[in-house]
Amino acid sequence: MAQNVVTSNGWDLIFAASQDALNQQLAKLSSVHVKRVIKSASPIPGLSLTADVDVNLGPPQLRVKDGSGRQVDVLLPITGTLSVNNVGIPLDQIHTVVVTTQLMQIEAELTPEPGAEPTPEPSQTTYHLVIDFASPDAIVNITAPMAPVLIAYLVGVFEQIIRQDIGKDKSYLVATFTLTGNDVPAALIPYIADFSFVQDAETPGRSNLLVLMQTVTPNKGSILFAAPLLAPGQDFAVLVSNQILIQYMALPQVKKGIAAMAQNSSAVDNQIAAHQIAGQQFLYSLSNNSTIALNKDHDPWISSVTADVDPDRQALELYVDAQDDVTVFNFHVDAWHRSWWQLQVDPETEEITWEKVHVEQGGSTTLSWWEWLLAIVTGPVSVITAGILEAVVSGNAPDLGGPIDKVFKNVMQWPNQKEVKLKNIALPSHLVATVELSFSS
Repeated sequence: MAQNVVTSNGWDLIFAASQDALNQQLAKLSSVHVKRVIKSASPIPGLSLTADVDVNLGPPQLRVKDGSGRQVDVLLPITGTLSVNNVGIPLDQIHTVVVTTQLMQIEAELTPEPGAEPTPEPSQTTYHLVIDFASPDAIVNITAPMAPVLIAYLVGVFEQIIRQDIGKDKSYLVATFTLTGNDVPAALIPYIADFSFVQDAETPGRSNLLVLMQTVTPNKGSILFAAPLLAPGQDFAVLVSNQILIQYMALPQVKKGIAAMAQNSSAVDNQIAAHQIAGQQFLYSLSNNSTIALNKDHDPWISSVTADVDPDRQALELYVDAQDDVTVFNFHVDAWHRSWWQLQVDPETEEITWEKVHVEQGGSTTLSWWEWLLAIVTGPVSVITAGILEAVVSGNAPDLGGPIDKVFKNVMQWPNQKEVKLKNIALPSHLVATVELSFSS
């Protein structure tokens, strides 16, 4: 079963929806009535056939194929009557036409309400992802207890119906999203998008559609996922990459907190950096590359400061180690503080807060001096965590491009979506937010 402890596959943002949840909305589409005569050649050389078609194509349902990729099976229920050379074809033996195709990305034509100002910024463009029934690569298939030559002919008939009567109908919508054309990238504002379907082999209805986006990464990630993103109980979720969490949310605040107590605050910017963890694809950590002298009595220094995600505790882990040579008493003192923090969401107000879930600390045996140095070590931790939360919630960090809940609610729109409510935020390795949606009927 899917667990949301998965790779980002090199994408900065991922919006996920389950197959069942999407099919519930696609089922609200109206049937398409097709009534016409189709003359075409028969699979039997020298024989021409005429199909008299009077059918209804029902709302489509997605069926994610094995593995992962852009192709998906689209099931179209079919009812009505169909005859070939005046011989009736029992449609109750066919039931469903299966179209294997992809989604296409088309620019939305936004029509504001009368008298209203256009809402998107000039640098933003909204796109629809719709089922591409007109694709030349689409494959039509039917299964029925009929002669193979008749099935081959009927496949050709339905190919014409689907391509010509449904074609690029924009009502077959599965997602809408907004991209920016800004020259300066922001960590929470996407500029390019792709998509992938990922099958849940154990529970097919839990298969995923993933809308994949880049915000700061210059190249696309992979569309091939080894496992679904959604965990049991999730129908919709948003993943923010570990890199954005560490490099764009945590790093500026760690630098700010340490610089406030450093002897040379301007040097701190080059003394702490984010880097990819060796052997851990798409996972990042931040650390210092040199000791940082502190503007405190007896001239202590920070020997180590790190921040990364602990996947076992599903928490942001902060570590600070400080040392000092107290020359007047001729001894060395060392103190360290390690704390783990989880993001909590109030179920009523959706307010996001930090919860400190675990603390470990220690130091040298010279107790009074260790306590003194420990107080220095723990001082910036509260400043750092408060700064990260403020940046995430208020979006006052220019490199982020806005508050994180704006991303959860404004970047992506699913079919018939009315309201989005943030339910929880987890840190299994990347930041994963569960959102609850309400829909129009």
